[in-house]
Amino acid sequence: MTVVNMGASIRDRLLSKARAEKLDFNLLLTRYALERMLYRLSISQHREQFLLKGALLFDLWFDVPHRPTHDVDFLGFGAADISRLEAVFRDICRIESPDGMVFQPDSVKGAEIRKEANYSGIRLTLMGLLDSARCPVQIDVGFGDAVVPGPEDARYPIILPGMPEPQLRVYPRYTVVAEKLEALTSLGMLNSRMKDFFDLWVLAKHSDFDGSVLSQAVAATFDVLCLPPQAKPSGTAGFIAILLFHQSGYSGLQLDA
Repeated sequence: MTVVNMGASIRDRLLSKARAEKLDFNLLLTRYALERMLYRLSISQHREQFLLKGALLFDLWFDVPHRPTHDVDFLGFGAADISRLEAVFRDICRIESPDGMVFQPDSVKGAEIRKEANYSGIRLTLMGLLDSARCPVQIDVGFGDAVVPGPEDARYPIILPGMPEPQLRVYPRYTVVAEKLEALTSLGMLNSRMKDFFDLWVLAKHSDFDGSVLSQAVAATFDVLCLPPQAKPSGTAGFIAILLFHQSGYSGLQLDA
């Protein structure tokens, strides 16, 4: 009987896809590892403790090229405790799936993080293996965010046909816009994260928003952070410049997550 090396087979499929579509193989490998981590979370007992947020949502919402990302962002529920989250993701790493990925429970490490001046959370790192390929995974978990109009259920798109799809809870677009506007307003020109401007442009170009709901989402986000919006945030000029820049037809901007 021939024993199939599932990891090697999947790695070859990803390599063929990268060559055929002229993709960066390492980025595709990272994206696959993140996808398979999402799947394991989605079938675990911990599913209800997390909402997917961040750059991975753009692969879910839009069939257009977006900036690559190397990590997963979640809103977490429950205690913001490093030991608890390490135990949760060790448990998730133990879940087996016929997708070739093997996540190592003993590699899970957590640490407190602080992003900019208005965000704190916990960062977890772990190692996945696809045959002999090492696939480091980074997971950032924040707490206490307002989510308006509420979480949505979604099927996350898969890279390779035939793989089981992650089905999990995600941020609504309204909350994504609200949080990015809050960062633009509170940080102004101190906001060096050009990806936030780019994401707002993509959302504005490819989405339809109900103005009333968007206003509620923005108000809720500012209320949580106790930050009254400025009349004329200094980052607005930068945002307008980015809009004009992209509308001019330039498409070569590379923005890492």
